[in-house]
Amino acid sequence: MMDKDYDVIVVGAGHAGVEAALASARLGNKVALITLYLDTISMMSCNPSIGGPGKSNLVTEIDVLGGEMGRHIDEFNLQLKDLNTSKGPAARITRGQADKYKYRKKMREKLEKTENISLIQDCVEEILVEDIKDSQNSSYVKKVTGIKTRLGIIYNAKAIVLATGTFLKGKIVIGDVTYSAGRQGETSAEKLSDSLRELGIKIERYQTATPPRLDRKTIDFSQLEELKGEEHPRYFSLFTKKEKNNTVPTWLTYTSEETIEVIKEMMKFSPIVSGMVNTHGPRHCPSIDRKVLNFPDKAKHQIFLEMESENSDEIYVNGLTTAMPAFVQEKILRTIKGLENAKIMRHGYAVEYDYAPASQLYPIRK
Repeated sequence: MMDKDYDVIVVGAGHAGVEAALASARLGNKVALITLYLDTISMMSCNPSIGGPGKSNLVTEIDVLGGEMGRHIDEFNLQLKDLNTSKGPAARITRGQADKYKYRKKMREKLEKTENISLIQDCVEEILVEDIKDSQNSSYVKKVTGIKTRLGIIYNAKAIVLATGTFLKGKIVIGDVTYSAGRQGETSAEKLSDSLRELGIKIERYQTATPPRLDRKTIDFSQLEELKGEEHPRYFSLFTKKEKNNTVPTWLTYTSEETIEVIKEMMKFSPIVSGMVNTHGPRHCPSIDRKVLNFPDKAKHQIFLEMESENSDEIYVNGLTTAMPAFVQEKILRTIKGLENAKIMRHGYAVEYDYAPASQLYPIRK
């Protein structure tokens, strides 16, 4: 018989959900980690990296608190790169390029072997609450009691952690094509954010985007600059002990004046120009069409080609994020050195989704 009573329920099994589940279980709590698809636990939807500018210190802080991410990327990476080494200690950072398949597979193994964690594939649609009297002022407040899933199953819990990523009413955008999905090829969660609204939680829309992925066999690497990682990097985790690290290369190329002209000519097809995408997105990874809009006179933008796994020919095109139509993405590639004959395995896309602004978080009242 399925157990339906837990101390903590974690919704979503990306980076945040995995850390929440592991932390709760290691503290002795009985945890249910519920995700839409068990095979994509710890899946890196976009860039196959951890750390880097603005994030490296966060991974190390998670490690100091007992988290798993730092140790995991130290072990299952293609390369680690020390950045800003000429600057002071506060500015020095590490960027880890993950082996996406090993990282995902081994993190699921970690969860399955951790006592107190139950993995469940389902879609959470409703947060269940009850009214209880506040002992301080005799008024009634809402207390979480559990969740209800798409399958109609109710799970009871004392606390719920939401780590929903891009899946709440997720909508994929490629040119003028849109469809519901939390990640390309995966279903979205259509009802959970409605439940949150009914509980008085403010919900807004956000968007992010990802670049096309290319077939490694169709890239001319002879025209590209090879960049290897460090054999003896600064590791993310204090607990990592390795003689040396992998140095699998990435490759560097650049946009050209022809690239910029093509993008300007095709800008009318950009979802951010046509209005297909009108929500705000991350500041640190703008799309190539937004770069051209903001810096129309700059012709040379860096493009890094990164392997997604040693067991795959799929290449991530870092720096070429776009949700332009498929034919435009192909036309842009033809103007970039080394990519003139490259074949797209997955087209770039944007995803819009619901989220709850973090300003609504408050300390727990005892």
